Amino acid sequence: MPATTVLDAIHLWLRPNETAWYEGHDLPTFEQVMSQWSAATTTPPSG
Repeated sequence: MPATTVLDAIHLWLRPNETAWYEGHDLPTFEQVMSQWSAATTTPPSG
Protein backbone atom coordinates (compact mmCIF):
# COMPACT_ATOMS: atom_id res chain seq x y z
CA MET A 1 0.00 0.00 0.00
CA PRO A 2 1.37 3.44 -0.88
CA ALA A 3 2.47 5.74 1.91
CA THR A 4 -0.38 8.05 2.88
CA THR A 5 1.41 10.35 5.30
CA VAL A 6 4.86 11.79 5.66
CA LEU A 7 5.39 9.58 8.72
CA ASP A 8 4.49 6.51 6.67
CA ALA A 9 6.98 7.62 4.04
CA ILE A 10 9.69 8.06 6.67
CA HIS A 11 8.99 4.61 8.09
CA LEU A 12 9.11 3.06 4.62
CA TRP A 13 12.36 4.93 3.98
CA LEU A 14 14.02 3.96 7.26
CA ARG A 15 13.00 0.29 7.33
CA PRO A 16 15.27 -0.92 4.48
CA ASN A 17 18.04 1.45 5.60
CA GLU A 18 18.28 0.41 9.25
CA THR A 19 21.18 -1.98 8.58
CA ALA A 20 22.88 0.50 6.27
CA TRP A 21 22.61 3.11 9.01
CA TYR A 22 24.56 0.96 11.44
CA GLU A 23 27.09 0.04 8.77
CA GLY A 24 27.81 3.72 8.26
CA HIS A 25 26.35 4.08 4.77
CA ASP A 26 24.73 7.31 3.68
CA LEU A 27 20.95 7.47 3.85
CA PRO A 28 18.91 9.07 1.06
CA THR A 29 18.55 12.83 1.28
CA PHE A 30 15.32 14.40 2.50
CA GLU A 31 14.61 15.48 -1.08
CA GLN A 32 14.96 11.89 -2.31
CA VAL A 33 12.63 10.67 0.43
CA MET A 34 9.99 13.26 -0.40
CA SER A 35 10.33 12.41 -4.09
CA GLN A 36 9.68 8.74 -3.32
CA TRP A 37 6.75 9.67 -1.07
CA SER A 38 5.27 11.91 -3.76
CA ALA A 39 5.59 9.11 -6.32
CA ALA A 40 3.99 6.64 -3.90
CA THR A 41 1.02 8.90 -3.24
CA THR A 42 0.38 9.62 -6.93
CA THR A 43 0.77 6.05 -8.20
CA PRO A 44 -2.56 4.23 -8.49
CA PRO A 45 -2.76 0.93 -6.60
CA SER A 46 -1.97 -2.14 -8.71
CA GLY A 47 -4.59 -4.81 -9.16
